[in-house]
Amino acid sequence: MTRAALLLIVSIGLCSCGPKQAPVMVTVPVVQCPAPQRPALPDMDAALPLDSPANVERLMIRDDALRGYIHGLESCVECYRRQAE
Repeated sequence: MTRAALLLIVSIGLCSCGPKQAPVMVTVPVVQCPAPQRPALPDMDAALPLDSPANVERLMIRDDALRGYIHGLESCVECYRRQAE
């Protein structure tokens, strides 16, 4: 039994010292997904308080633009995710 165990250990040691196979690289063709352009956001008026009607209007415009931009980025990521499946 000890002889079999010794042969097992030696064979494992010899097999692990052999040449290693190179990793197989798989290239998948990917279609370019449309990404949204970064929106131009209106600047806040520093002379007015943050809760002034003019600044609130600008905040609402910025909010709408950023929500649209986020939605476009999410759809771009989803496009790449569908290709990876």
